[in-house]
Amino acid sequence: IDAKSTKLNNLLLKRIGKAQRKGGELNPREIPEIEKQLDDAIKRENKKIKERVTRQELEETLIAKGTRELNSEIADMTLRQLKTRVQSLNKSFLAKTGNAWMEMYINGLLSSVKTFGAVNPLGNVSALFTTIIERAFAGATGNQIAMKESVELAWNSISGLPEAWKTFRSALVTGPKDLDVKLDFSDPRTRAISKEAFNVGGNLGKLIDYVGSFVNLPGKILLAQDEAFKGLVMRGETRALAYRKARNKFSDQDLGDAAVKANIRKEFDEILDNISDHPDVTDAARMTSLKNSFTNDLPDKMKIDPRTGKEVPTPGLTKLIQQGLDKYGLLRVFVPFFRTPANILTFTFERTPVLQFASKNLRRELTSDDEAVKQLARAKVGTSFAVTSVMFGAAMTGN
Repeated sequence: IDAKSTKLNNLLLKRIGKAQRKGGELNPREIPEIEKQLDDAIKRENKKIKERVTRQELEETLIAKGTRELNSEIADMTLRQLKTRVQSLNKSFLAKTGNAWMEMYINGLLSSVKTFGAVNPLGNVSALFTTIIERAFAGATGNQIAMKESVELAWNSISGLPEAWKTFRSALVTGPKDLDVKLDFSDPRTRAISKEAFNVGGNLGKLIDYVGSFVNLPGKILLAQDEAFKGLVMRGETRALAYRKARNKFSDQDLGDAAVKANIRKEFDEILDNISDHPDVTDAARMTSLKNSFTNDLPDKMKIDPRTGKEVPTPGLTKLIQQGLDKYGLLRVFVPFFRTPANILTFTFERTPVLQFASKNLRRELTSDDEAVKQLARAKVGTSFAVTSVMFGAAMTGN
């Protein structure tokens, strides 16, 4: 905690340093804005501390309101079970039953073998394959991204399969460690069909848990698949971005020279050995893994803040719809899945010839100041037109 606190302080000081004039004095007009941002950060942390409930507090709440039979089980409960148990104290039996039926309904929709045996894994694999092709296209048409990146992605998607299988088995038993999941399919943080949700114990509680485990099996399989796949993408993308960072360090030299190649390889190995010191690499790799598994958060839209005149993110239309579905759970009977299909449509839309230029995100990437981002955006456009042309040509020739 001390190390993280020191790191945060250093980042804040660095941020303030960027706002300084060449003469070393802080621009007076920028002081209120910096102070406001820091005050907002402090308020957010204070709110988190107030809302964070300790295990001891949860146990004390249950002991005060629970029966002797339930109290004997408290020590063996996980933190999720404790939270579910406390939340159930203020819910009526009708509300608990409604949540249980909704959980059965959602998992019933996912119970087809076609869903978790073909649609979900093939969707993830196609997204990874698309990323590899686009990276190769970018490497062949620009100088900020090398072909080596697509090689790293492709090779690690194969060599990482044994590790991905272990991750899948672990997630299937204990649940996903990464909570950026398809929450409209299954939420691993809560279980509506559990003895904790119904606040019962003994043999009846064991029976409810057994039924809940059986009902939630389709969702567990799907989330375990995503967990394994994200680990696979993270592995390859981390190495690809580490190579890009190492290569860019020597971009002003002759990249074809043997000595320079050796230096790039050495820098690449050092980055991987100290990957925790390169959050830019790990954060970008994580974002790619989320997008390729369609578990990324729904996009915000940028609006001009009248106080500062700068663009600030606000919930977009898709996020507002998702928030409405989350708030009014009954609507999920009619729209059971939203976030995942919305992410799939966004991913596909940005790769559909001609129509893709209607995407604000793609247009922003095409005009980005970051040449690597611009190069990848051009690769999206180029590969989409190339693939469509090949398919159209094959169809016209009867192949």
